[in-house]
Amino acid sequence: MLRLIVCSLFCFSILSCTSSSSDKISGDAIQSSLQKGGDVNYDGYTITSDLDLIDPDAAVKVTPAGYNVYVKGALVFKNCIFTGKVTGNLKSNEQNTYSCVFLKSLYFENCTFEDVVDLEGATINGYCNFLNCNFKKDALFNRSTFNSTTAFTKCIFTQTAGFQSATFANNAFYNEAHFNQACFFQNSFFYREFTFNVVIADGYTDFSSVNFYSNVYCNYAQFHKDLVFNNGNFKGRTEFVGSKFETAEFDGSLFYGPAIFEKSDFAESLSLKDSKFLLAKPRTAGYKAAKIDISGVEVIGLGKLNEF
Repeated sequence: MLRLIVCSLFCFSILSCTSSSSDKISGDAIQSSLQKGGDVNYDGYTITSDLDLIDPDAAVKVTPAGYNVYVKGALVFKNCIFTGKVTGNLKSNEQNTYSCVFLKSLYFENCTFEDVVDLEGATINGYCNFLNCNFKKDALFNRSTFNSTTAFTKCIFTQTAGFQSATFANNAFYNEAHFNQACFFQNSFFYREFTFNVVIADGYTDFSSVNFYSNVYCNYAQFHKDLVFNNGNFKGRTEFVGSKFETAEFDGSLFYGPAIFEKSDFAESLSLKDSKFLLAKPRTAGYKAAKIDISGVEVIGLGKLNEF
């Protein structure tokens, strides 16, 4: 009898594990839950179809051609696989634009996105977390607004990562992220601390005309292609300590606070052409650069910079 009970418990355990590992849900079912205003929380699920977060019937007109779709519930996904697209915007045949406004948090941990994630133009009012997630296709957050703390820590971006013209109202963390292809942050606004430490960027990286209103930490990062910060505004402390670059451009940039390039290695070139340092000369102890362009560089109080 005891052997039979043990056997039965063992079989039940196997069946339970099998059921748990094969949990599936459709994107439509998740959207249906969100339309009712409730939170969604899934751990270990496979989302078997596109997750389209736009409900045109619930849209609120905010401009002549713009509509907001308000998502009232929090989205929490851990250890999940998204087989289809995740979409938070829509442009109709009438040229009307629909954008998501998330009133609560977005939380994704150890998730894999096998298709495009497109949250362009979205507004996220709650905490936005993508921890240790794998984006196998494009991850698009262009023109999005992040009103709370934002983290893409340890994420893998296999294809294009788009954060152009995005606004980060609170701290933004990208530590240990890996960008396999190009990543774009042009014209973005960072109002609080921005960290890009120990990042690996295998493709072109563009921060042109970016505005940093607080500290920037980009230490011990690796940039294997061109890195561009031209016409950037750095209002706080800026650190590029121990990082490795092929080519890096900071042409026409303004540094209001300390600029630290100590122990960094520029394998091909570093350009600071026409940039201005308003506090002091950049700190460069232990840096290496095969070629450097400091033509037109000014340090307030010291005039033109003749050597780096």
